[in-house]
Amino acid sequence: MGLGMALGFAQNLVLARLLGPEGLGHVSVVNATMGLGSLLAGAGLTTAILRHSSAQADEAEGYAVFRLGAKYAVVVSIVVAGFLMILSRTPLWVFDPVAGEWMPVLALALPGLTLATCSIGYLQSRNRIRDKAVLDFTRRLVQTTAVIVGVIFAGFHGFVWGYLIGALFGMAVSLGRTLRVAPRERPVSPVSAREMIRFGSWSVFTQMLGFVMTTMDVLWVSALMEDAAPVGHYGLAATIQAMVRMPLLAYLDAIFPRMTRQADDPEALDQARHRVRRNLLLVSATTAGAAALVAPVAVPLVFGEAFRAAVMPLAILLIGQVIWSLGAAQGRVLLAAGWVQGNFWAGTTALVVNMVGNPLLIPRLGIEGAALATVGSQAVWAVATTVLCRRLIRHRVAQQSSKN
Repeated sequence: MGLGMALGFAQNLVLARLLGPEGLGHVSVVNATMGLGSLLAGAGLTTAILRHSSAQADEAEGYAVFRLGAKYAVVVSIVVAGFLMILSRTPLWVFDPVAGEWMPVLALALPGLTLATCSIGYLQSRNRIRDKAVLDFTRRLVQTTAVIVGVIFAGFHGFVWGYLIGALFGMAVSLGRTLRVAPRERPVSPVSAREMIRFGSWSVFTQMLGFVMTTMDVLWVSALMEDAAPVGHYGLAATIQAMVRMPLLAYLDAIFPRMTRQADDPEALDQARHRVRRNLLLVSATTAGAAALVAPVAVPLVFGEAFRAAVMPLAILLIGQVIWSLGAAQGRVLLAAGWVQGNFWAGTTALVVNMVGNPLLIPRLGIEGAALATVGSQAVWAVATTVLCRRLIRHRVAQQSSKN
């Protein structure tokens, strides 16, 4: 994880120095659009693989779940890639025109990104954390190298081709590592295709809502502010905040398979929720506080004086990270228990806040308004997940008591 953060920092440092705020604005719109495309392409099946494969005690059956989910996910990713290619050529593309010009090329990366995500989910579900870490680092290393080399020689155009090369390599290495650890037996998946698709459908809605709370604001800024430079400022702030959040996500990924296997024991699941929430709050408060203290000096010093405008939205986003950590444990409990609809409804409440907040605040406050809209949606989501998770635990305990 630490090496992955170092690679992400190196990539953004080079991009900021070579492309400046305007060029980084183009890159930020590309990353946000491809992030949204990846969510749609996975169709929630990447999450379904993680959850249902984690629940299988037998290795061969866990792999059967992966094969079934990955097959459908790749098909959907091809359809979504075609949709993005068409959308970027229509008046409905209201975002950065430079990014839209290259979207047909970038969309070719979606099947590779989807298959790699499915593979990572499978490795995580089988507690192959070392394999997952090696795979993730290898993908990041190649993509970072390709992007940096591309930008040095061809600017933003080089970024596009480096991104595509990295995605294709990631697909190949992901498939290779998964096949290497796959069991020889090939049983039928214990989870039906219908159940995988049902779970995936709810999951993709939930992931979309999570995207709104963490990344959609980049697209809002691009749509509501004609200048690409503010998009670059906000994109850098959002990227730094995402890097600071990586230890929290790594911890949640590591603990999730165990939480899934505790789903039938509501008291154990509730204890895990309290423990995970406490740990997340401690880490998030420490890392966010440290980042907020050094940002006023470090951001202009490291990325250039042109990026000083990113400091204030970064500070606001770091406050949101602490708030987000209060709901993250509950969100994973809902998912581990199989109640993905609960995550959906919690995310829906946050979506309303975000969709109202951005168009109201960005024209008045600029990129600081986008950050405030994000914090507001994260606060609402944290409250909603807490209420729904407590409701789920009480319901499961009552069910268990009635059986006894």
